[in-house]
Amino acid sequence: MDRRPPGVATSVVNMRTSTFGRTVVVPLSLVALALTGFSAPAIAIQSMLVLLAVGALVSSCLR
Repeated sequence: MDRRPPGVATSVVNMRTSTFGRTVVVPLSLVALALTGFSAPAIAIQSMLVLLAVGALVSSCLR
């Protein structure tokens, strides 16, 4: 029998999901930056910044 108050299990699942989302987004962005390299043209760097901003917005919306 579950003795937890209603909503406790749901909040734990949501917390795990948001933590998992952050854990996935950060390494992917680091890998993308490593693939572009530091000698990439300014346009590529700007497009990567836009993609990182979109990824941050999506991950914050999924929380």
